[in-house]
Amino acid sequence: MTAVAARAAELATAPVISIDAEVDALAALRTMQANQIRHLPVLADGQCVGLLGETDLLFGLLTRTRGPLPTTGELCHRPPPTVDDRTSRADVARIMQESGCDALVVFSGQRVVGVLTAVDLVRSLAQEGN
Repeated sequence: MTAVAARAAELATAPVISIDAEVDALAALRTMQANQIRHLPVLADGQCVGLLGETDLLFGLLTRTRGPLPTTGELCHRPPPTVDDRTSRADVARIMQESGCDALVVFSGQRVVGVLTAVDLVRSLAQEGN
């Protein structure tokens, strides 16, 4: 894969593991652990409404004092940071830098096709040298 050919869909983690906006934070954390991932697209009525990171979950769980557990919909970044599946690696890096996000939801049209993280970008650069 060359720097010119690398596109968001090729670099992203797929298939996508997502979670419903009404699921509680502890269940989301268990989903992340079971699948060894750190980000989950959050869905409501089948549409991606946010992106939930591991640190968002930890903050939500550790700062809760009483009452029910927060839901993924309450803790996620809304709207989700996104890129088109054809976005170049260089543009993905620029978008991450400008937005301060370390993960983006990758869309093909209206469909979520992956989650692209800073780790995925670093991995693609490292593999290019091999």
